[in-house]
Amino acid sequence: MTDVGARREQAPPHLVRLARFALFFGVMGTFGGRVAPMGKPIAAVGFLCVAAMLLSPRFMAHVKVPFVLFAWIGITGATVMWSVQPGQTVSRMVTVIGYVAIGMIAGATLSLDHIRRIIGAAGRVTILISFVTIAAIPSWAVSPEALGADGWTGIALHKNQFGFIGVLTLVCAWFDRRSRSRILWLLVSLTAIVGSLSSTSLVLVILFLVYLSAFGLLGAQASPRRRNALMFSGSVFAVVVLFVGANNVPFLTGLIGRDPTLTGRTDIWSTVIETAAKQPVGGYGFNSVWPDGDLEQTGGTPISREVSRRAGFPVVNAHSGYLDVFIGAGLVGLAAAIWILATIGRRSAQLPTSMRRDALWAGGVLLVFVVDSVSESNFALGFVIILHTLAMALVQLPVRSRLRVPTMPKAVVHV
Repeated sequence: MTDVGARREQAPPHLVRLARFALFFGVMGTFGGRVAPMGKPIAAVGFLCVAAMLLSPRFMAHVKVPFVLFAWIGITGATVMWSVQPGQTVSRMVTVIGYVAIGMIAGATLSLDHIRRIIGAAGRVTILISFVTIAAIPSWAVSPEALGADGWTGIALHKNQFGFIGVLTLVCAWFDRRSRSRILWLLVSLTAIVGSLSSTSLVLVILFLVYLSAFGLLGAQASPRRRNALMFSGSVFAVVVLFVGANNVPFLTGLIGRDPTLTGRTDIWSTVIETAAKQPVGGYGFNSVWPDGDLEQTGGTPISREVSRRAGFPVVNAHSGYLDVFIGAGLVGLAAAIWILATIGRRSAQLPTSMRRDALWAGGVLLVFVVDSVSESNFALGFVIILHTLAMALVQLPVRSRLRVPTMPKAVVHV
């Protein structure tokens, strides 16, 4: 057993039980956004985790906490000093701290395999409940008039989120042990994705399969250098594709059955970028630009009203996780968000070959999150609990290069 495994075995039972509950509660509360608790209830569980960790100093003294999580809290929290809505920023920061706390306790006490199974279980429960609502109350769960979009929504906030939940569930089920139940859940996940009519989710499935094929070519004995080289070349390829795609939007969107504006997103993005560029360093206050509730009831903020006016319809977020962070916390906050993503990518690529299945799963979750966040505001929701948990869990694990057995110097000759 490794030192990390021994430390996790020594974790106090109450911490392990709390971590399991907190992670499932946080993820489930995010997945079932229309009926499940979000925000403050999840944050309350997070602060319970903080108290539990403070009461276990002997165990926590041996736990590594990635600095980027403290940086994320510090940078986003500092924006309250210049926020356009200080009260709302403070309220959202309470939620952010709770999300990070859940990630910390789960990552410190649970294995990657256990984390995968909990996230997968939350996805399965969400999909099954959604199927029940789709069959029982289709007017509420299928193309609801209030949301104005065709496709299955279930208990998720909207159809694209339901599709994304289906993708995450599929990614988790893919790495289950071979069995009939695994095949069943893969089919159930695909059914949810297809039923959501989310083009983005279908693209994510294709990218995930390409990702598996690419890393499958490396073989079980691939060195960290080869893994990092593939990640770098893949990143360069992605940048080139995005650059070419930006100049051929009508053609590419036509291939996936979308209009050139991506259902109005490009109008939102251009306005958000123009507004954020006026305060590019620190933004306007983390999660304070958009209304805290229904736009018609709250009236929104001056920025959200201007974005809605120019877009021609009510806008309650930037429809991009990266732009939401940019306009709220500026380039500094965006750098912290990318730092979290980079930490997960780097550490998963450096895991020893004995943990290759866990490494591929973590990389797969990172891939779908990075791509989906281009058009969805995932950083403003509880989905970040998954990122915090992965970052925390991965830094507890050994890096493969540090486990190599030293070889004899070449100059030594044995007679």
